[in-house]
Amino acid sequence: MGFRTGAYASVFSVKRGQGNFYDVNITTSHKDRNSGNYVRDFGAYVRFVGDAANVVAKLDGKNSKDSGGRPLARIKLGDIDTTNTYNAAKGITYTNHVVFSCEEVDGSSVSGGNNSNNSFRNNQPNGGNTMQSINDYVSNIPEDEAALFT
Repeated sequence: MGFRTGAYASVFSVKRGQGNFYDVNITTSHKDRNSGNYVRDFGAYVRFVGDAANVVAKLDGKNSKDSGGRPLARIKLGDIDTTNTYNAAKGITYTNHVVFSCEEVDGSSVSGGNNSNNSFRNNQPNGGNTMQSINDYVSNIPEDEAALFT
């Protein structure tokens, strides 16, 4: 599946950076049709910022060695970016991966396996209930402007 928006990834370690970000070791894989085994497509340390940093913050300082080599969590990647920079003096190309948003996969260890305690939803206004958020917004509009919404 590779490193792309919508891909599912396994989280193996999380380290807080010097700013408001986390460096996260993730992998993605796909199932080989011939053997039935999973084959790793992508594995690297990826920088998580913004909303994505909030999702993995609970895992700060943890490592898959703490869980017997199993992934700490499963996530679905949202907005991502990949950039390359070339250092002519060293003759090396550096590739940087950044995740701006992601979601926990239901049952992942980030949320403790309890779907009702999903921190991605709980970080959203009204637990991710968009209709409730809209109703709250509309109910707080002055009467003369409220007519625009009815």
